[in-house]
Amino acid sequence: MGFSIWTDLLVIPFALTSGLLLVAFCWREWRTWAPLCVIVCFLLGVLPLLIYNFTASSYQNSLSYFLRIYHSDVAGNAVNYIPVVQKAVGTLLVSIPNATGANPICLDRHLPLFGLFSHTSLDCTLFQGSWTAGYLLLLIIAAFQNIRAIWRLRHKAQDSAAAVKRQSSIRYFARLMLLASACLTILLFTYSPVSALDPWSSSRYLFCLLVTTPAIIAPLWEHVSAFNATSSWKAKLLAALNGTILLYIAVILLMGFANTEKTVPSTQAVNRQQEALISGLLRLHATHIYSEYWTCDRISFQSNERIICAVVTNHIEQGYNRYLPYWSIITKDPHAFYIFPLRSSPAFHFPRIMAFEHRHFRRYIFDGYVVFQPIHISNFQFGKT
Repeated sequence: MGFSIWTDLLVIPFALTSGLLLVAFCWREWRTWAPLCVIVCFLLGVLPLLIYNFTASSYQNSLSYFLRIYHSDVAGNAVNYIPVVQKAVGTLLVSIPNATGANPICLDRHLPLFGLFSHTSLDCTLFQGSWTAGYLLLLIIAAFQNIRAIWRLRHKAQDSAAAVKRQSSIRYFARLMLLASACLTILLFTYSPVSALDPWSSSRYLFCLLVTTPAIIAPLWEHVSAFNATSSWKAKLLAALNGTILLYIAVILLMGFANTEKTVPSTQAVNRQQEALISGLLRLHATHIYSEYWTCDRISFQSNERIICAVVTNHIEQGYNRYLPYWSIITKDPHAFYIFPLRSSPAFHFPRIMAFEHRHFRRYIFDGYVVFQPIHISNFQFGKT
């Protein structure tokens, strides 16, 4: 759990509800070594986060970043106001379907408030909207049923088997905590600007919603599993309906798996393209580079830091750098290269900035990328356009 928090702060609701579950039902174990083991394991998982916060400045610590998330876009730039409707649309029509396995999924530019209306807009809105509506409806039904079950167990006859009653209480309460975690996570995500500005790629932060799947489909499964030949026609009809819904969900998820398999060749082609780019850069001895956000970290990671990269904006100014030491190193190197995808905005602006500064550069083309090598840049002041 500690490692998950270090990876994604939206896991915090799951950590809190897990702790509440332990406090509610494992109070007898507090007299044993169990609490110490839990605390030690949690601290081991969150250790990288603790080490970072002990060394980071007050502006760069995790709390500061977490608070800035709710006032910044995906590149870390401050934003003033985003309509609540756009945040809700981004979360409900894009992020939740993408995070929970809806397939096929449409890009946000085909949805209301994110792009121009097209012939696919209505289909995308209906499918993804109905998927989210179904998800939230099942979540509400499951929460209501678990609350009702817990309430009934509390008022059950005292002579009932204590062990069975305790086991059922733990199961229902654990499901309820999972559902509560999902609600809190969705609310935190919806409140942030990224839910409106980039709901597609930011949906990866909602991966923890998958953990709640068993609790959400539990009501459907219980009705199906309780079906037998002696059931009333109403019970049979309800079991058939629930079974159909489960089958529909399974088919959609299997379609997602099949479509993922179809993307393997194109993904492998992208990986080969990246390897060719890295090999070309190393031949040029371009180990310090500037690039745009989506290229930078990938090159540093895939090259095993043989090439390190600093992020710049479309206008070749300091961008959103997640690891600031890279920026510090590269800005001190007067021979750093600039690498951008072909026909991208920074690739368009860079030659014009160099011409305005009366500077010269060499230009190389690799597969899908353009590489600029500035010449005589000793007097060039970075960031001035």
